[in-house]
Amino acid sequence: MATKKLEDKFPFMNLSLSQKFHQDTKHKTLNKTLDVEDWPKEWTEINYKGYPRFEKIPLTKPKKLTTDSFDQILKERSSSRNFSSKPMTFDQLSILLYYTAGLKDDKERRFYPSAGARYPTEIYPIVFNVTGIKTGIYHYHVRERSEIQG
Repeated sequence: MATKKLEDKFPFMNLSLSQKFHQDTKHKTLNKTLDVEDWPKEWTEINYKGYPRFEKIPLTKPKKLTTDSFDQILKERSSSRNFSSKPMTFDQLSILLYYTAGLKDDKERRFYPSAGARYPTEIYPIVFNVTGIKTGIYHYHVRERSEIQG
C-alpha cells in the first residue's frame, strides 16, 4: 500500500497565502440557487422615487424614432460642440427622457443596463431653453412618465 504524500492528504498546503485566504473566506451559500418564489422581497420589487406634492407635467407619448438601419444611424452619428440657441421642443425633451431613462416595456425594463435591474439612477433635468416648460429643475418620474417640478 503506497503512502500518500502530506500534500495529497492536505491539498491546501500547496496553496499560496492568497489562495489559502480565498479558500478560507469563501461564502459557501453563494453556490446554492434559490427558486424565484424564495427570493427576498428586495430582489423582486422595484421602487420609484416621486414627489407627490409637486406639480406634475405630463410628457407626450414618444413615437418611433426612425426606420433606418442601425448601421446607417451609426455611420451618420457625429459629435458637435457648436450648440444652437434654438430652443428644444417639449416633444424632443419627452423623447430624450423616454429613450434614455424610460420604461421600454411592461416588464419594467429600461433602455440601459443595470446590475440586478435595480436602476439606481434618478434623472433631474435642468431646463433652460425648452418651449412649453418654465426654466427650472425637474425630476423625471419613470413610473408615471411625467416630469415633476422640484
